[in-house]
Amino acid sequence: SATAAPWTPDDHGKCQLCANKFTMVRRRHHCRRCGKLVCSSCAPKNNTKPIPELSMLEPVRHCKVRSKQAG
Repeated sequence: SATAAPWTPDDHGKCQLCANKFTMVRRRHHCRRCGKLVCSSCAPKNNTKPIPELSMLEPVRHCKVRSKQAG
């Protein structure tokens, strides 16, 4: 069975995809598939899909990279 990727700690200061610093406006989000800490631009609110292999049957937020890989 698949296991979730370890999450990057919340105190990481910038997006792991675009390297923009997190601010009060640019909030951090964890990609539910890869565990990376990313900004809203790299994991848009409307970029959600279930991850049945991780028992996440409701749509959850993905980063753009993992969303494309998941199909």
